[in-house]
Amino acid sequence: MRRTRPTLLLATLCLALAAPSSAPAAEAEAADSVHAVGGCALFGADSPWNRRIDSRPVWKRSSAIVAGQAAGAELHLDLGTTEDYYGIPINVVDEDQPLLPLQLGVDGEDYGAESDRGPVFVPADAAAEGGSAADPDPDEGDRHVLALRFTLPTARHAYTWPARHCGPSSNTSADLPTYGMRFRLKASFTARRYSGVERRIVVAMKRYGLVYADQGSAMYVTGTADPRWSDALDQLRAMPLDGRALEVVEPFRRIVRC
Repeated sequence: MRRTRPTLLLATLCLALAAPSSAPAAEAEAADSVHAVGGCALFGADSPWNRRIDSRPVWKRSSAIVAGQAAGAELHLDLGTTEDYYGIPINVVDEDQPLLPLQLGVDGEDYGAESDRGPVFVPADAAAEGGSAADPDPDEGDRHVLALRFTLPTARHAYTWPARHCGPSSNTSADLPTYGMRFRLKASFTARRYSGVERRIVVAMKRYGLVYADQGSAMYVTGTADPRWSDALDQLRAMPLDGRALEVVEPFRRIVRC
């Protein structure tokens, strides 16, 4: 079972999609464009989150980082197909949305040092992870809002731009991943074995990669609930994707030690 810290975060996974599509898989290899949700572009065209990384060099510590936490763990699409708010729901708000202060942690925990304090453009009634139509704001459990993210068990006390928050202060090894570190599927990993939505996800992970955003069970990718994820979930169960297929790319800027 995935276990992550129960806090309200704006976390990002740099896939070229925010929800599945019924379009043919071949479209995943068409010309790139900035994806939009509810008419809003997901960051600007020049944003680091929208940069392709399939041609970037491999990071010098890639092998050690992957071997330490990702290798041997199967990629798990933690995506609901029937539940109301399973995973991390997508919320679309108007540009005049009032700013909301955040409570950074629940159950007595405080993750303020690892989070932007805001206030942020999040409505008070936003659909949050773990909620439902009957109980939209439960008292316990993960409380993430917006987007998709990728987890590994342990983070280094450092960060990689454009992230700007640190992992636990006791984790100083350079062979640990930093928040914001970009992983990608190796070029040798073929997408042809998959089809439909799953193939689109695989192609995206080769071109744009996965951004390490939080501590939790290894290789968990969380996103909004949608019944169209069903085919992708079935394919991954039949043809698992092991973390050994990943590599870490060279950061756009230097790694910042905290």
